[in-house]
Amino acid sequence: MTTQSQTWRPKPRRRSRLLARIDASPLLAVFIVLVILMMSPVLLYLDLPRFGGVDLPVALHVTPQPGALREDAIQLSVARDGSIFISGNYDERWRHVARSDMPAALRSMLLPGVERRVYVRADARAKYGDVELALVTIRNAGVSDVTFIAYSRKDVDRWESSGRR
Repeated sequence: MTTQSQTWRPKPRRRSRLLARIDASPLLAVFIVLVILMMSPVLLYLDLPRFGGVDLPVALHVTPQPGALREDAIQLSVARDGSIFISGNYDERWRHVARSDMPAALRSMLLPGVERRVYVRADARAKYGDVELALVTIRNAGVSDVTFIAYSRKDVDRWESSGRR
């Protein structure tokens, strides 16, 4: 007969150096990429002044202005906050111009053969004083023909009925 003087115990194991945990860095990276992808359309629309993007006013009686679509047409955009952007002379980019530099910039665009007319795209919510200052500086540059670009009420009604706007 054997006597049991010792109680049975399992052999002690070495601790593993590997830890079972969830690493948050790949999860965070995926989250950031998803946020950027969802915000990219919004970020594109936030940069509208570069494209001269203004909310044009709506008028009842408008006439087509095909001269505004010419490559050498001089266009001036007055944004909602009063900042002024200029585009013209085969340059499709909208450049921000300070009020003090605007007459010189307009004079430099008035090359021989270029229509001496400025097409103004004033935001519908821009202050009247900002648009008036832009008109005064256009006159100081030596341009007397100014055309305002606006939407037709018929076009706006058609866009709203089709759900485009």
